[in-house]
Amino acid sequence: MGEVPRLDRLIGIRFYYTDTPGIGGVLRRRVEDFVVKEILKGGLVMDEKAVKTLSRKGDGQFLHCLMVKQDVETFLAIEKIASKLGVKQNHIKVAGLKDRRAVSYQRISIRGVEPERVRSVSIGGVKLYPLYLSREPVNVGDLWGNLFEVTVCLLYTSPSPRDRG
Repeated sequence: MGEVPRLDRLIGIRFYYTDTPGIGGVLRRRVEDFVVKEILKGGLVMDEKAVKTLSRKGDGQFLHCLMVKQDVETFLAIEKIASKLGVKQNHIKVAGLKDRRAVSYQRISIRGVEPERVRSVSIGGVKLYPLYLSREPVNVGDLWGNLFEVTVCLLYTSPSPRDRG
């Protein structure tokens, strides 16, 4: 294993698993190059397909929704939604924070709002899809984890040993 560069050591990288040279590339060249999707307990990945799976009538004061946000910080998205719907920001709950410079799919709950009011919400990088009413809000940690889709651009390649002759 080769020498670990100083910057890498400063952020906690002590060794590399391989001596193979890297492939270069640029991360997050565009916002769409980094996608984060929540994985709910039970394994369901939050995306547009989940809307069909989770959509049902339900019962309760908390409307669970899929929030899709692009290049918007989570707290700013909550602020925009609260303002648009005329509810207090603390009536909107999320299971976790997501990266701002990304397209993120996450479940949120909004207290005291009917699904019809949410269907029209599309504000500067934030879109809501109503799912169901529940007696319980979304709480921090109500997920298994996150699924990341990362696009690496501008890779460089070197000839393989087979091509070198």
